[in-house]
Amino acid sequence: MPRIPRRSTFARALAGLSFLYAGSIYLRDYIVEPPQSHEDALLANHDSAVEPVFSIPSTPVEHVNTPSLPPECDYCGPTDALCKQYGDHNLARSRAYEGTNSRLRRVIAKAKRGEPVIISVLGGSVTKGHGVKNVDNWTTRFFQFWNQTFPHPDNKLVNGAIPAVTSEYYMSCALEHMDADSDLILVEMAINDSFKQYFIEAFEWLLRRLLALPNHPAILNAQVFALSFDKIASGGDVHLGLAGYYDIPTVSLKNVLSSHILRDSALERDYFVLYPDHVDLRHLNHRGHHMLADLLAAYVRRQTCEEARNKLYERFDPPDSESHLLPSISTIEDIPRLPLYSKYNQNETVPDINPTCMSMTSTKNPLKAFSSDGWVEWSWGDKPYLIGKKPGDKITFEVKVDALGTVSLAYLRSKTLGLGKLKCWLNDRTNKPKFISGYWNLDKLNLVRIDQIVVGAPPGNHLVHCEITKETDDPNGGHEFRIVALTR
Repeated sequence: MPRIPRRSTFARALAGLSFLYAGSIYLRDYIVEPPQSHEDALLANHDSAVEPVFSIPSTPVEHVNTPSLPPECDYCGPTDALCKQYGDHNLARSRAYEGTNSRLRRVIAKAKRGEPVIISVLGGSVTKGHGVKNVDNWTTRFFQFWNQTFPHPDNKLVNGAIPAVTSEYYMSCALEHMDADSDLILVEMAINDSFKQYFIEAFEWLLRRLLALPNHPAILNAQVFALSFDKIASGGDVHLGLAGYYDIPTVSLKNVLSSHILRDSALERDYFVLYPDHVDLRHLNHRGHHMLADLLAAYVRRQTCEEARNKLYERFDPPDSESHLLPSISTIEDIPRLPLYSKYNQNETVPDINPTCMSMTSTKNPLKAFSSDGWVEWSWGDKPYLIGKKPGDKITFEVKVDALGTVSLAYLRSKTLGLGKLKCWLNDRTNKPKFISGYWNLDKLNLVRIDQIVVGAPPGNHLVHCEITKETDDPNGGHEFRIVALTR
C-alpha cells in the first residue's frame, strides 16, 4: 500500500479553521433567531394572557463595599478550627435541615447583647450520659462552647434527659424536666422514638407544645443514632419531615457517620461504648459525644454569622408577600394551625395542649400514691418506678381532672423483663376497667408508653385505682408492673 504523506501541524490547523469558517457561513441562514425578550420566549408557545415565570431586572446591580463581619463568617477559612477538624463536607452533611433559624438567631442576638441564656435539654439515655463521664457528655461540652462564645455568669443548662422515655412521655411531662423560661431547647429523641406512627405523632405534639411556650424558645433537634435495632432507620428519619413543617433546625450525627461505619464495621469500637465482651451499639462513647457537641457548635457559629448579616443587610419581604402569595417575614415563627399528621381543614385550628404530669422522675411534681398494697418505690440504676410484683397488688392515686376528662398512665413496656397486666378504673366504676399490658413483642425495646386509663370523667377530684391481674401476656407468666407517671 502506498504511504500517505503526513501534513504539517500548521497545515492541519489551517484546514480546520477553514472548515469551521465555511460551516458558520452555511449555517447562518438556517439559524432561527431567538425572541427579542425573555417574555416573548415565554409567550411564544402559550396564551398571551399567561404571565412570565421570571422577571429579569432591568437595572444593573450596584456593587458596594462589604461591611466587616465577625470571625464566624470566615467559614472554613484559616481561623475555622472545626472545619479543619471535620472537613466542610462532613459539616455540610450534619446539617440535616436548616430552615430560617429565626428563633435561634434571636437567641444568639440576646446572648451577644450580654444577656444570660437558659438552655434545656430533653432526651434519652444517650443524652443522660449512659457509658460516659459527665465531662464527656455532649450537653456538657456544648454548654462549655456556649459559655466560651457568649460568656455570662448566669447562663444556665438544664439536662432533663430521662433514660427509656419517648416523645409520648415528654409530650405530657416535658416541663417537669426543663426550665419553662428556656431560650433554647435541645431535643434528642431520634432513637428512642422508634419507627412507629404513635411516637412520630407524639414528637409532633411535643414540638407544638414547646414552640407555644410563652418565651417562644428556639428548638434545635440533635440527632444521635444507634445500630442495635431491627432497622438502621429510626424515628429521627421521620422527624425530618416535621422539622421542615415546623422549621426546626436539625443537626444529625447519623448523616455523617452511619454510611462511614457501614464501609468499615471496625469503626463501631471507635464511636460506641465498648465493654469487655461486646460493643454497645445503642450508646455513643466519648468520641461520639464530642463529635455531636462539635457539630452543634459549628452550627451555632454558622448562625452567629447569619445573625450578623441580618443586621448589616436589611431583610426584605418578596413582592408577592403583599398579596399573600408568599409568606412574609412576620409569619416565620407562626405555628401551623393544624398538625402535619391530620386531615386538612379550611377552618379548624387545633388548640394548644397543656397537660399536667406527676412523675417518678420529677422533683417538681413527684408521683405519690394515695394508698397502696404491695407497691413500692424502686429504681433500676437511674430509672425510678412504682413497682408491683404479684396479682392483686393495688395502688390508688388522687387526681384532679380538668375539662378534657382524661387521665393517662405512663408505664414501662418490655419483651424480656417479665411484665404483666394492669387494670385501672375511676372511683367505684369497677365494671368499666381499662386494661394495659407491660409486655410487648418488640425485641431490644424497653420503653415507656402512655395510655389513657380514664375517659369522660367530670371535672374535679377523683380517685384512680389500678390492680395487677392474674392474666398476663408474658409468655413466661410474669406479673411485675412498673409505673412511671400519671398525666391529665
